[in-house]
Amino acid sequence: MRMRYAVSILATCLLALAAASPVFAHAKLLSSKPSAGESLSAAPDVVELQFSTRIQQKMSSVDLIDPAGRPIALSLVGASEDGKTLRADLPELEPGSYTVNWRALSADDHMISGDFSFQVGQTSRDAPVSEPSAPALDHSSMDHGVQTAESVQWPQSIIRWLVYLSMMVIGGGLICRRVIPDDAALEPSVAGGSYSPVTSLFVAASAVLVVCLVIALGLQTYSIFNAVGPRQAYSVLSDTDFGLPWLIQFAAAVVVLVLLLLRRSTSEKGGMIWSWGALAAWLFIPLAGSLSGHAKAASAEFGFATVSSWLHMVAAAAWTGGLVLIIVSLPGLIKLFSGKSRYSQLAHVIHNFNRVAIASVALLAVTGIYNTWIHVESLSALVSTLYGRVLLGKIVVTGVMVGLGAMNSFVLRPRMLAEEGLPGDTSNEKLFFRSVRTEAALAAAVLLLAAILAFLPPARKHDPSAALAGPVSVENY
Repeated sequence: MRMRYAVSILATCLLALAAASPVFAHAKLLSSKPSAGESLSAAPDVVELQFSTRIQQKMSSVDLIDPAGRPIALSLVGASEDGKTLRADLPELEPGSYTVNWRALSADDHMISGDFSFQVGQTSRDAPVSEPSAPALDHSSMDHGVQTAESVQWPQSIIRWLVYLSMMVIGGGLICRRVIPDDAALEPSVAGGSYSPVTSLFVAASAVLVVCLVIALGLQTYSIFNAVGPRQAYSVLSDTDFGLPWLIQFAAAVVVLVLLLLRRSTSEKGGMIWSWGALAAWLFIPLAGSLSGHAKAASAEFGFATVSSWLHMVAAAAWTGGLVLIIVSLPGLIKLFSGKSRYSQLAHVIHNFNRVAIASVALLAVTGIYNTWIHVESLSALVSTLYGRVLLGKIVVTGVMVGLGAMNSFVLRPRMLAEEGLPGDTSNEKLFFRSVRTEAALAAAVLLLAAILAFLPPARKHDPSAALAGPVSVENY
């Protein structure tokens, strides 16, 4: 019943993605010289694009379409010190209508594009030209073009979801493995190897993580070059902000996989050092993820953005990974006990896990509020933007998880400590495991929503200095 409830919550959150709403691009073109629709008496020597955030110049381009429809590739001559302005020299232009096509990789590793036109000289059908000093036209329609549910990039989101899932299973399991089974009666040696499925799960999750990171690199490469190959992938790794964090994540994931394989081949006592080493290496995976994307883009303005994002991921892993650890390992271990002792051991495990879960929830709340403040401009944006609605869904599902955890702590655990129920009665035990499985399913839903958010433009508006007549597309959502 609760599992169906979890599925219903997830379905409701995903349905919210089907509603169209205006959202704000990761980077926005604030103004241009020439401006959109401007008529000039003299041909300009340079085209200049001013964006709301830093642009990665090496992966950006500006092309010019001449009056005959022929494309002219322009060479970027440099960016401003803050990296928000791109400039390109123009060839000598004859009178006529020209179109500027641009593509830009923003600081959060998302590719955006757009176009606008301007007029040089006067033709028989043209209105009188304006002087170059005429006020720039508004660029708002380029910056804030309406996007619909199709802006959710499902391939990237699904791969990011699998990265999150595997990362949570590994990190959270390793954290909670040191906390939950701290009683001698729950040691693996007593269970006759019952913990071997846990290590095998960690190894499988590590392998999935490595594979998904490779796929993520391919998807990022394709979003920039519309092609995937060794040369393009090398360019992404060497010339974009995506590269170094990805290399750190990939190297850390490989180290974790190797250490866990070593852990599986040794005894419990001898493998302890490999487990601690794997946990230490794992910490670099969420840290590297916080060095790119939305957190990286916001770090210049919000100094704590990267640390907050990292702590948020570690806290989420400790909570959700602990749930998986309980589901995988505890049923086999608890079979070693019967009667009142069985309830006592369950109550003991709940108590130990609560130490991790409560601290994790508190840290998630603090960092979540801070992250929302960074990426959501106002309370109204929580309902008026796609990013806001997905974030609200994530908060609601997390709240249900907290409620289930509270039931385990404040309802089921007291019952077990009071040793309620007749001998052989396992109703409370079944209710506990059903609740934990539902909580884990909801955690998977939260991670899916988080993966979708990673490729949606934050609901944070920059006041444009001008607004334009021309389309804009966001290609990497």
